[in-house]
Amino acid sequence: MEEVICLNGSLLPRSRAKISVKDRGFLYGEGLFETLHVYNNKAVLLEDHLARLLKSAQYLNLSLPCSRKELVKLVENTIEVNRGSEGILRIILSGGCEKPQLLITYQHGLPYRQENYRKGISAVISSIRRNPYSPVTKIKSLSFLDNILAREEARQQGALEGIMLNVNGFVAEGTMSNFFLVKQEQVITPDLNSGILPGITRATVLRLAAALGLPVEERQVELGEIFEADECFLTNALMGVMPLVEVNGRKVGNGDAPGKITSLLLQQYRDKILS
Repeated sequence: MEEVICLNGSLLPRSRAKISVKDRGFLYGEGLFETLHVYNNKAVLLEDHLARLLKSAQYLNLSLPCSRKELVKLVENTIEVNRGSEGILRIILSGGCEKPQLLITYQHGLPYRQENYRKGISAVISSIRRNPYSPVTKIKSLSFLDNILAREEARQQGALEGIMLNVNGFVAEGTMSNFFLVKQEQVITPDLNSGILPGITRATVLRLAAALGLPVEERQVELGEIFEADECFLTNALMGVMPLVEVNGRKVGNGDAPGKITSLLLQQYRDKILS
C-alpha cells in the first residue's frame, strides 16, 4: 500500500504530491520540521511538538496555513489513513513560494531494534562543532547539513551516533539526539546555552527524573566527564531513552549493559509516556 501524505490539508498518495522547485525550503533550507513517534495509532507528545513548532515558526516569521486545532486533526487523519499503529510522523513547514507550505508524512516502523536497548549503542566524538551563539541551533531547521555531515562521519566509523562538541569545547548534543550522563545517580545534561536543540524527549526525561526524586542538573559538560560517568544515554522522539555504552571505542561505565538509572528512566518513559 502506497503511503499517503498530507500536503496543505489535502491527503494524497506520496507519488502524486508535488512541491514547487521555487519552494524556499528546497532552495535555501528555510523551514522547520518535527519528527514524532507514532505508537498505538497516536502521535506521542504531539502537543509539546506543536508548541515547539509554533514557537520556531513565529521566530522565522512563518505562518501556519491552518489553526493549531486543524493541524492536530490533519495529523490524526494522516495516521488513520496510513493505518499507522507504530511508525514515524514528520511535520514539515517550509517557506514555500508565495506562502508557507505544510507537509505531513508517515512511515511505518522505527530505525531502532530491541537489541539496541538491551546492549546499548556506540558513538564517536564528531569533528563537527556546534555554534552556541547561532539562533539556528535552538530550532529544528530544514537546514540540517551539520547534523548530516556528523552523522555520516559516525557511520563511517561504525557508530550509530555522533556526539558534537560546541565551539568552546563543551559537549553539546548528538546528531539526532540529546546527551545525558549519570554520575553518582545524578542526571546531568548540557544546558540550552551549550548550543543544543531543546529536545521534547529531553525535557520529558528531565521531568521523569525529577518525579523519581533523582537530582538533575543542566550545565556545561566537559568532554572528559563522558569517560568518568557511571552511565550515559541519549534521547529523541524515536529512540525514547537509548543506553550509550561506548564512545570513541572506550567503554562508558561498565560498558556491557545499560546502567541502573538509564534502565529506570527507559522503563518510566515506556510506562508513563508510551502507555
